[in-house]
Amino acid sequence: MDFPDNFTNSSIDTPTPPESNLSMGTEDSPPSQPARSIWNVLALTFLGCLVAATFAWNLLVLATIARVRTFHRVPHNLVASLAISDVLVAALVMPLSLVHELAGRHWHLGERLCQVWVACDVLCCTASIWNVTAIALDRYWSITRHLDYTLRVRRRVCAALLVVTWVVSAVISLAPLTFGWGQLYSESEQVCQVSRELSYTLFSTVSAFFLPLSVVLFVYCRIYRAAKCRAAFRKNNCVRPTAEAGKKEEKEGEKEGEGKEGEGKEGEGKEGEEKEGEKKEGEEGKKHGRENETPNCCLRFLLRLRVGPAAQRAEYSAGDNRVTIHTDAEALREHREQRAAVMVGILIGVFAVCWLPFFTTELVSPLCDCDLPGVWKSLFLWLGYSNSFFNPFIYTAFNKTYKSAFKNLFCRQS
Repeated sequence: MDFPDNFTNSSIDTPTPPESNLSMGTEDSPPSQPARSIWNVLALTFLGCLVAATFAWNLLVLATIARVRTFHRVPHNLVASLAISDVLVAALVMPLSLVHELAGRHWHLGERLCQVWVACDVLCCTASIWNVTAIALDRYWSITRHLDYTLRVRRRVCAALLVVTWVVSAVISLAPLTFGWGQLYSESEQVCQVSRELSYTLFSTVSAFFLPLSVVLFVYCRIYRAAKCRAAFRKNNCVRPTAEAGKKEEKEGEKEGEGKEGEGKEGEGKEGEEKEGEKKEGEEGKKHGRENETPNCCLRFLLRLRVGPAAQRAEYSAGDNRVTIHTDAEALREHREQRAAVMVGILIGVFAVCWLPFFTTELVSPLCDCDLPGVWKSLFLWLGYSNSFFNPFIYTAFNKTYKSAFKNLFCRQS
């Protein structure tokens, strides 16, 4: 049985026996309203805390970069640019988005402020996405081309990446206002949103998200492949002693043994045992057809090629008839590369999870002429905003320098 829309109000004013019975039948509906209001209050409180935490955390990153002199160089300028874009998202975009949610996704603040809000939204979010792409590219080149990617080249590349990031973001955000590319505000419907023009939707979604996403995915695949190949190369970059090298070492041992008294017989016995063992190893190597056998003179030659303080700390590690060269510089560099690869992977994963639902719906909706419910729109939008909150956490979690800088900053303040 269907009831009129104003049934509840009329039953309260003039209750009659039939209506009172009907009202008793619909008595369970009012308690659901307080539950909805509680959930709305909790959601809005959570969003308010997210706005404040995003602003404070990125501002702390900027303060740390400004105070520590070691951060006044590449690649920390890319991190500073990312923090600036995220601070602008938290300061200019997220508060007005929260007001928009409080008003039931209706806009009551006028056309001018609507245009400013939409332009800042597209500018800051696109800049944040492209800054993530720039950081991924910088890490990729520093890992795969560390010899050619010198400090001077890195400065120029980082400066070019910053210019491209903010120019592309400005073009995407100002295109609707400059060229009249679609409508942002409707006074009759009280709607303020990004232009729904199909051509602009394709242009903005591809250039602001799907192109950077493809770049960072390609970069991470190459970083992972390079790290895997380097680990395999280190395992195979070893030296196996051969029979010829054993003979040379035997002769050297005999010359040294001649100058010692009382150790001649023992030395000859040991040298004979070593010679037999080396011959066996040489025969096994020939049977298996190993091409990577290298005499010990090659090992000395490799050590001579190593110059600098790392060469003085070069060590041998022997196991299973293998001798591998280890240096402190190589170990430190490989450790940094592994941490950088993990950091870039987590950064890309969080970036994709946060923004992929929003941009997918923004691209599909105009194509299929369909619209999502407001709840899902809000959920996907704020999930994308949360990426600005996660970015500084990822850097501080995988960078000991930032951790120590934060500790020093708080200790000085306390």
